[in-house]
Amino acid sequence: MDLGIADYSGGNKGPFARNPWDMTYFQGRIYIGQGNSDNDGSPNTNAGPVKIVSFIPGVTGFLYEGASGAATLPEEQIDVIRAIDGALFIPGHDPELDWTIRTIYKRTATSTLWNQIKSTNAVEADSWGIHTYDIVGFDGKLFCSGYAYGVSTDGGQTWSDAGGSGARGIAFLTVGGKLYCATVEPTWIDEYDPVAKKFASRIDLSVVYWNRFLPGLQVQVTETAPMYLKVVRPVTIGSASIYLGGYETSDHQTGTTDVFLARSFEAGAIDVINTTPAGERPWDLLGRDTFAYLLTSNKSGSGASESFTVSIWKSTADLSSWTKLYSFSGLSTFARSFEEVNGDFYLGLGTDDGISGYSPPDQPYTTGVKADSGRILWVRQNSSSSSSSSSSSSSSSSSSSSSSSSSSSSSSSSSSSSSSGTTPTNPTTGGSGGGGGGSVGLWAVAAFSAAAMFRLSERRLARQ
Repeated sequence: MDLGIADYSGGNKGPFARNPWDMTYFQGRIYIGQGNSDNDGSPNTNAGPVKIVSFIPGVTGFLYEGASGAATLPEEQIDVIRAIDGALFIPGHDPELDWTIRTIYKRTATSTLWNQIKSTNAVEADSWGIHTYDIVGFDGKLFCSGYAYGVSTDGGQTWSDAGGSGARGIAFLTVGGKLYCATVEPTWIDEYDPVAKKFASRIDLSVVYWNRFLPGLQVQVTETAPMYLKVVRPVTIGSASIYLGGYETSDHQTGTTDVFLARSFEAGAIDVINTTPAGERPWDLLGRDTFAYLLTSNKSGSGASESFTVSIWKSTADLSSWTKLYSFSGLSTFARSFEEVNGDFYLGLGTDDGISGYSPPDQPYTTGVKADSGRILWVRQNSSSSSSSSSSSSSSSSSSSSSSSSSSSSSSSSSSSSSSGTTPTNPTTGGSGGGGGGSVGLWAVAAFSAAAMFRLSERRLARQ
């Protein structure tokens, strides 16, 4: 069922800024993150102020909210929305405020009102507030990341310095009970030291050794390309982390290409494998207690005749491969994010910027921008149907990394076991669609150098 397109912004509007960067369920509503924080070079730049958009699962119509009495947020983009310890948080991705002011937005389970929390830090100065990319709960505390790390012991009301990253700290992940943060420009993994109460860069997980945590990445890596490689969308399952890898595009956005399972980041025992289903482009992950869901797409044709097949996968018990649940072909564009509530899936259609060359690996995925970007689709579970989807195996590249060598180990191929999925309901007609590769028709309306690092650091500072 087509739930329509949300009016994401009080500012610059358009399909690229309608991208649903994140979808998160909390207290009976699904919240959508939209906007565009890029200053130039992509469509719909500086798309703020933005609105907090949400809807009730299975119900048409969107709710638009601001924070602390305002109708909008003074932000260019909502990139991630995190449910943590009975509260919902939005880190201030790109505030329309002085760079010294860090912003966090919070609502609790007992109140639907959003509050803006501001903080400054004399030591970090401009690095403190210019961007806050992620927020996570760990060991009874909250941590947030950007060009500097912050820690809170009172639910986010006040923040203390937890070290400067020297790069864009974009995504927290926990592996083996330890907290890490992935950075970009340059690409790195930082580790939190609970004794020093600071994050510190891991030399053995630095930009030089990117293939230890992104083994088999399907990106053409040139001299400067490692600066722009990214780890995004991590979910924690037990002691492991599953995340997506890709490259920087449109400044703060990501072109994701691969899925990874990290079982250890311990020095001398790094254990990361590439689990990307063959021929698929991954876009989002959902973590559950013992498994994960994966959202992918593949494209056929080009230009005006291109079309997309979107698939939903479930991880195997050991998390090392994927079994396809549903697949839908003939779409006008791909789905960038998704959420699951009581067995039903909600998909947020997205678009690439249609422009190449922001970073060395950057190549457009869609031909131009897609008008259906921002459209929300409801895939209903057909509980009365006894038919099952055709089985589909995922051939993962299973490239693994080892800390004993600076290069990734040779790839081997494995295949997940076949499994039957439930036939979903056609989101447009309400009829039964084919899972596991079937079609439901159209859902929607129509080697690295220090010199290179220095040059890229100069560019980074120049374009804020």
